[in-house]
Amino acid sequence: MSAIAVLIPILTQIGAPILKNVLQQSIGGKGADVAGDVIDAIAGRLGVEATPQAIEDAYLQRPQQVSADIQKLEAENGALFIALQSKAIDKQFELLLAETKAGGLKDALALGLDVFACRIWVWQIVAIATGTPSIATADLLQLTTWFLGLYMGGHTLKDFGKNIATALATRKEQ
Repeated sequence: MSAIAVLIPILTQIGAPILKNVLQQSIGGKGADVAGDVIDAIAGRLGVEATPQAIEDAYLQRPQQVSADIQKLEAENGALFIALQSKAIDKQFELLLAETKAGGLKDALALGLDVFACRIWVWQIVAIATGTPSIATADLLQLTTWFLGLYMGGHTLKDFGKNIATALATRKEQ
């Protein structure tokens, strides 16, 4: 769960739907700066460090006061937060357009690999049904797992590596 996602249940419980929606639409990628603006505003009102963890800790220590402060913040700045929500949606749309424009070789390669993987599995299923399997099923499962992990989960793997590198760098600094 991302650090920002920790705040969504709190905002739901408090009854701050505008802030909750802004954060939900800002998680990750280009909307992260919008989420940062919301976190800064909440932390400023509560007088804590501008991190989701600090806000969560404040809520756990004094839930009634934090609830009242956040509800008051949302009531006073609702229009601003709706504008931030609109900005988050615009950022998501920018990302969608950028991904759509990539096209070309990247899309052709992705489609080709998808079709290739499907054809290998259909071939294997037919071969098993006729009693003449041509590829060991364990090998095909391993190949498919690698394909899914790298093709579909590559960003997750990349982010995992980046998080490890950041953690190691932080540890060395301390």
